[in-house]
Amino acid sequence: MKLARIGVHIESTVKEPQVKSSANSNGAEEFDSEGRLKPEKYNEDSPREIIFTERELNGLISRNSELAKKVAIDLSDDLVSAKILTKIPEDFPIMPGETVRLRAGLELLYEDGRPVVALAGVSVMGVPLPNSWTGGIKNVDLIREYGGRRGLWKSFADGVDEIEVREGLLRLKLKE
Repeated sequence: MKLARIGVHIESTVKEPQVKSSANSNGAEEFDSEGRLKPEKYNEDSPREIIFTERELNGLISRNSELAKKVAIDLSDDLVSAKILTKIPEDFPIMPGETVRLRAGLELLYEDGRPVVALAGVSVMGVPLPNSWTGGIKNVDLIREYGGRRGLWKSFADGVDEIEVREGLLRLKLKE
């Protein structure tokens, strides 16, 4: 699993995930004989790249069996899509307590030396919502629109060197 690369190993159990001993980049055990984490000098020798397959992302979601019944991710060229089942709150005036299917797409790519993040759309029960109902951000490059100011989008853009989303794969290369 990709999380092993950053030193996280999760072993599924009936009740909850448990952390499992693993070897660090030098091959030495990370835990001592009493199960305590060994100290280690910090370094930045690791590659600055994060790669997930669609199967791995959905596998991470499936670690929570309830979430796995409600969320699924699809990766295709320049697009991250999610299918979500959600329950409408009991105090909502329309269809209270009913479960509805939401689908959303997020365009994610690297173009002209910078990341592009744009909501491709949202649909409820198969009906695409109008742009005005999504806050007018459909097909708007959120980084271009909001990345010039301090905050999430600027910080995200400043830390990304490359983004690639293609059929079944998501790759992020981070800046120094």
